[in-house]
Amino acid sequence: MPYPSYMRKKIDLTGQRFGRLVALHQDIREKPGRAYWVCLCDCGKETTVRGGNLRSGDTRSCGCLSREVAQQRATTHGLSKHPLFKVWCNMRQRCSNPRTANWAPYGGRGIVVCDRWKESFQAFYEDMSPTYQVGLQLDRIDNDGPYTSENCRWATRDQQGNNRRPNRRLAFDGQIHTVTEWADLLDIDRQALYARLSRGWSVERVLTEPSHSEKSPK
Repeated sequence: MPYPSYMRKKIDLTGQRFGRLVALHQDIREKPGRAYWVCLCDCGKETTVRGGNLRSGDTRSCGCLSREVAQQRATTHGLSKHPLFKVWCNMRQRCSNPRTANWAPYGGRGIVVCDRWKESFQAFYEDMSPTYQVGLQLDRIDNDGPYTSENCRWATRDQQGNNRRPNRRLAFDGQIHTVTEWADLLDIDRQALYARLSRGWSVERVLTEPSHSEKSPK
């Protein structure tokens, strides 16, 4: 049976994955103006979902995902009041929910949560609780990398500030540090180092030139 003309104008989601769902084909019984898709869930069940809900991330399974998460929260870890539970929830929200206020610098630029942590607070707790201390914040070592046990640590606010993308990293003499960290290590004003970089100096000269010599390179 050919699809009505209004269906042919809609975005084709065939074969695309949305969480646990893979869009198989449009539902020909849909109402005009609203595209519904028959999807296959990883659990093996087929379900029909509105296209907008798939693309927004509001629907990511046939319902099995929310049941598993609810069951886990109720019966598995028993740690919903632990500080790490809120950290885990916030981490997932900023990477998966476009309506979250800080979505842009996280999920909006491709930062994801690893499969082990995505739906399991227990796994996150097992990996990160041994080094957790009150007052520290979850920080990615590689600011452009994902949330994984290998790429995450607990850090102070100052350490997090050093790890922000605008804070340039310099490699010299077998070490890699941010400009701020080099300034502390060498006891040189941070703005002086930035000024040297802006003049086009080499990294070696930036970090070894005596403070009293600020001439431009010849």
